[in-house]
Amino acid sequence: MANKRLDSAPLGAEEKHVQRLIRDALPRLLSDHVLERYGAFGLGIGRKHAGGPVALRFYVRCKLTEDRLLPSRCIPKTIRIAAGAGTVLEVPTDVVERGIPSAAMAAPEDSLRPVPGGASISIPGSGGNGTLGAWVLDKTDETVVALTN
Repeated sequence: MANKRLDSAPLGAEEKHVQRLIRDALPRLLSDHVLERYGAFGLGIGRKHAGGPVALRFYVRCKLTEDRLLPSRCIPKTIRIAAGAGTVLEVPTDVVERGIPSAAMAAPEDSLRPVPGGASISIPGSGGNGTLGAWVLDKTDETVVALTN
């Protein structure tokens, strides 16, 4: 069964505002090394669950229970981000288990930045690969997604 999006309902005005605030905070979060600190390979923005709040998503290869992690490696339930005029917003987090996407290339040390349409891509362990058609914007929540065959 294919993975379904958590919630494809359009974002309301307040949710879009929170989404923009999170997007604006991403450079600071990345410079604070949140990926390395929490063992994640990617960040995203989306609903925590169907009908739920907009959250900062941490993408990990394998989810672990809190009792199997050092306290310093546990992803916090919320992240504080600047909301303008000296105010701070507590944004919920979500931990999403996914395979790490990678480009299948003849020479592994080669890199393609940005990845062009026509490149062969796959998620390790998925048992298949596809061809990247384009990077597109999902109009329901303004997420950049890969369009493949």
